[in-house]
Amino acid sequence: MKTRVLSTLLACLSISVAHSDVLVGEELIQPGISFKLRVTDRMEMTPDEHQLAVEKADFALVAEANWSQDHEQSVPGNSPRGGFVPFLRIKVEIKNKTSGKISFVDLLPHLSMSRSMHYARNIILPDGVGDKYEVAVSVSPPDQSDLSMGEGWRGAHGARLFGVKQFKYGEVDLSRLRSESD
Repeated sequence: MKTRVLSTLLACLSISVAHSDVLVGEELIQPGISFKLRVTDRMEMTPDEHQLAVEKADFALVAEANWSQDHEQSVPGNSPRGGFVPFLRIKVEIKNKTSGKISFVDLLPHLSMSRSMHYARNIILPDGVGDKYEVAVSVSPPDQSDLSMGEGWRGAHGARLFGVKQFKYGEVDLSRLRSESD
């Protein structure tokens, strides 16, 4: 019994080390979408033509966009709490606060065993890894060409899922994460 408890504890610790990340920001987008932006260890991702090779990347940028699991927040109709919100367009601007250099990243839908469906992309930071960054995020609803809406939805929520949302995070420090991924 003690061996099984110790094995379980060691497995949990190895999982937490393997998936270390920095939470950049967390927002609630109405109607009931929980949005989290994280920087994590670079990852092997395919197809190669859409992703930066892991050996060239500094980190991976990960966005989770799910229907809220907070029962105090309403979610539309039969939307599954915790379920992935597809077809979003997520653009991220990362500015090095020391040099002023900027990187632009469009996140893509990504499927993994650890996070299931989310948005992600390997990234190269502008200039130094040890610097502080300003991160600006733009989250756009699906294009009308990507998503059709039923009459009931339009009557309850309108013809758009939501308007474009923009968030800015001013003092992002990734030094802790860098020392773990080297």
